[in-house]
Amino acid sequence: LWRVAIRHSISYTLFDERFIERHGVLNRSTNHLELFRVKDMGLQQDFFERILGLGTIILYTSDTSCPIVRLTGIEDSERALELFRDRVNVERNRKNVRELDVN
Repeated sequence: LWRVAIRHSISYTLFDERFIERHGVLNRSTNHLELFRVKDMGLQQDFFERILGLGTIILYTSDTSCPIVRLTGIEDSERALELFRDRVNVERNRKNVRELDVN
């Protein structure tokens, strides 16, 4: 029962310019991520997630407070990842953000 409550206590909202993650059963936490800060992203699916049509989207960001964001239990995760990628690219282009690697 507790696992069901935890699963339903997580919400993800994708806007044009930002992403918001809310979680918590009794206490609530909210994380805001500006989309232009997303540097890379990936998708993980274990065996059971693949059977259930779920996946975990991983966002690698330049946000110092949360450099890696894991979105778990995402339905149709491959399509969701592409939607995320499209929104991130639009926002990075709109803000004229370019990545610079310094070695």
